[in-house]
Amino acid sequence: MRTSELRIEKDPDCPLCGTSPSITGLQDYQVFCGALAPGGGTRAEIAAGEAAVRLGRSGDVLLLDVREPHEWDICRIAGAVHVPLGELAARCRDLDPAKDIIVYCLMGARGRKALEILERQGFHRVWNLRGGLRAWIAEVDGTLPLY
Repeated sequence: MRTSELRIEKDPDCPLCGTSPSITGLQDYQVFCGALAPGGGTRAEIAAGEAAVRLGRSGDVLLLDVREPHEWDICRIAGAVHVPLGELAARCRDLDPAKDIIVYCLMGARGRKALEILERQGFHRVWNLRGGLRAWIAEVDGTLPLY
């Protein structure tokens, strides 16, 4: 058996391991990936199965679809209210801040943006459906068309 050895010299100007490193701490992974809001607050997400249970046991939960109208026409979760993300800030007054709100889109990214918009407008009981409609179809209702 033969092995090869590769020698790499240390770069003295490296910001991590050089003679005068400028990187002295690790990035907060949770904040970097968006799991935590800057400042430490938890970004509220809810799994599809848990959302289905909450919707089933309480009539005081609003399911908010923030996808575009053409997506709404393809499929939707029964009982959802449709407010496209681009209209959400202007239509917040149409929503009840006393209700729990579960926001969803196709895969979750627009739902996170909607959550931020609603939080800025004073809504405190808002959750984003983790994985969006695709997660709902995979975990809760496989009869909905997947697009």
